[in-house]
Amino acid sequence: MRYVRYALLAVAVVGLVGSLSYIVYTPPVSPSPEAFASLVAERFDGSEMSFEELAGNILIIDFWATWCGPCITEIPHYNALDDDYRDKGVSLLGLTVESGTPEEVLEWMASDEKHNITYPLVMSNDEMLNVFGPVFGFPTTLLIDAEGNVVKRWIGASNGKSDQIRELLDKLLAGEQLESLPG
Repeated sequence: MRYVRYALLAVAVVGLVGSLSYIVYTPPVSPSPEAFASLVAERFDGSEMSFEELAGNILIIDFWATWCGPCITEIPHYNALDDDYRDKGVSLLGLTVESGTPEEVLEWMASDEKHNITYPLVMSNDEMLNVFGPVFGFPTTLLIDAEGNVVKRWIGASNGKSDQIRELLDKLLAGEQLESLPG
């Protein structure tokens, strides 16, 4: 009887650890075209933006927050990326997370010139977080090809990230197919 209890306890522990590891690490996936097209975000002027508007573009989607130091250091890099690639079929979109109301974010942006974001921003929501997979840290940046496949995910800021994005964008714009994350 004693061994049965130990065996049951071991099974319970293994099951609990397995369940927690799935919760802690859910692998990133490419969103389905239907889920992607159905997303609607609130712009900072109060209007709505449908992700369907972005269909056919290469996308850089950045989940960021106003309180995130690494996110703030990336702003000039993303401004430059947007300037350089906007007219080439690339859309950069900042998805603002856990940063208050649109008015509070706009106030934050006006408070310091290093907060000057020139690329489009929208308020993120739970549906976006569900479609694009879990966001484990800020910033989380996705590179999505014109077919809607997530080809790269960065968690956090890193040296050379902007250069990596440029290199991958150039390959995609040249027609090269990049391996996508599992869907």
